[in-house]
Formats: sequence, structure tokens, C-alpha cells
Amino acid sequence: MLFRTKNKIIKPLISSTSIEIDEIIINIQFRKIKNIHLKILPPYGDVRLSLPLNTSKEFATGFINSKLDWIKKHRIRFNTERIDIEKKFTHNEKHLFFGKNLELKLLENKSRPKVSVDENNIIVFCNDISNTILIEKAIDDFLRKELIDASKIFFDKWESILGVKSSDIGIRKMKTRWGTCNIRTKKIWLSFELAHKPIECLEYIIVHELCHLIEKNHNERFYNILHHHFPNYKMIKHKLNNFVYLPNQ
Repeated sequence: MLFRTKNKIIKPLISSTSIEIDEIIINIQFRKIKNIHLKILPPYGDVRLSLPLNTSKEFATGFINSKLDWIKKHRIRFNTERIDIEKKFTHNEKHLFFGKNLELKLLENKSRPKVSVDENNIIVFCNDISNTILIEKAIDDFLRKELIDASKIFFDKWESILGVKSSDIGIRKMKTRWGTCNIRTKKIWLSFELAHKPIECLEYIIVHELCHLIEKNHNERFYNILHHHFPNYKMIKHKLNNFVYLPNQ
């Protein structure tokens, strides 16, 4: 049986599997087709590889490795669209704080900028609520401090569990990574964007990077260690890569 969608004939799916290469999950589908089809799918840059029946998984892995640079290049557009939503830093605008969609409240006072949060709002006190540059910097400084404070709690917890010790924590804005680990210096960098994601996503990234102090490569041993200590990491990783800003209302 064939299926027709928008004047295209789609061969029925016979079986599917998935593999992970360089932290990218590739969905592999086996169909009654003659040619190989590799697609990056909107809205989140999911990777789908359609193969003829009886194609080996070893061939699929080799093919993906040969196209890895192409895959990463084309996924950047989706990742950038997901996290680079322009903010105007105006009253009642929506902002994310550890996964919570908060409303920005701007209040004038005569002191230097100060930021706080409650259940529903992120509140900025400053002497010029029309100065969006000042407001943006105040919020960024606040989020950076909150991210560092939350990270320290997770580092203390997981360094003890894993029996490793990082040398330092850094926060910086990164377009295509959530974290990096310098194996030589043992310094771990975290993406500033994690301040917008649910708190469990921050914990997952910290565990992931600390595991690199045990095994530097993304090989079977690495994922065995990660799965042993953080068995729901795939679910959290999916949440991390698919959690988006909510639109302003």
C-alpha cells in the first residue's frame, strides 16, 4: 500500500531505530525505497534518515558520519531560531526563568538596577525604565548569578557521586552547545541559555559534562556511565532540546 500526501507518494514504514552520534539523535527509517534520503526537519532540527530495506546499521552509521558536518551546519538554523528570540525588555513582556514563563514588570526607583522574581513576575527596579540596554544588562546579570548559584548545588552533589572534581565553572552564551568540558584543565562551561530552561535540564548538562572527566569521548562507556547515574537522561535531553520560549501574550 502507498500513501499520498500533498501529491507525494510515501512508501510505508517497515521498521525504525535511532542512533546517537556526537550528541545528535538520528531517527533511521527503513522503507521500500531505492535511494537514501537525509532530512533535517522543522521546527527543532530533528534528523531523519530513510534507507532501503536490508541496509545494515553499520552502513547507516558510516553514512551519517560522512554527512556529520552537513547535518550540524543545517541544524544550527533550527537551534538558533529556538533560542534567539528577540526581546524588547518592555513592561509585561514574557521572559523565561528556569522554565517558568514570567511577566516582566518595570518599576522606577532612584537606586541602581535591582532584579527579583516572584511566582508570576520578574521585577526590575531602575531609575530609567525606558533604558532597555540597562534593563537587559540587569536581567542578564541576575540570570547569570542565579545560574551559578544553582549550578554550584548540582556540582557539589554530582562530583561527590561520580568521584570527580572540576576546577572551575564558567557561564557564556553559546549558539550550538549547552555545555563544554576542558579535559586538561577540568573547567566546565555552561550555556547562559540554561537559565531559561527547566532546572532539571541544568542538572542533566552538569552530569553530562562531569562524566567527561571519567570518559572524554562520546562512546559506549561514556553513555553507560551516564545512564547508570542518570537513567532518565534521554527524557531530560529531549525536554532540553524541545523546550521553547512561549510567545508574548
